[in-house]
Amino acid sequence: MTEFLRAVRDNGAEDLTRRFFPTSGIWTYTNTIYLKDGGVLLNRWEIPSAETAVLLSLKEAPPVDPVLESFQMRPEGQKLGMLIDIVGRSGDQWRLVGGNRFVPPSLIASSPIYVEWRKEGDRWVINAYGDAWFDPAHLPSWY
Repeated sequence: MTEFLRAVRDNGAEDLTRRFFPTSGIWTYTNTIYLKDGGVLLNRWEIPSAETAVLLSLKEAPPVDPVLESFQMRPEGQKLGMLIDIVGRSGDQWRLVGGNRFVPPSLIASSPIYVEWRKEGDRWVINAYGDAWFDPAHLPSWY
């Protein structure tokens, strides 16, 4: 987990991040959006591993790319709660909260910001991850 977090912080969507994703099967990305009116939208994508390289490419990404924003460093700043933002704020000491699920050190175990791992052959790969975004004036109580 520490190695992945350092790769996200240092390399964003580039090759060093891609190597943490599976080469077979599917993995899942969940994005939770906290609305100003108190509502919550949940977006969930099941991504075939064959599409990972294209989705994490800064050069050849498709017009609809649900995951790139999670890893893409923006000079003007990240959306508060996206994975790249949280990794930059929390460092690389995320907590193991059950099974193979990690959350940032200051967040609760059921946080929508998480990384979950699975075994693929003899290596650990990302099974699922989640992040969130919200208006800073409307932060959820757990943040």
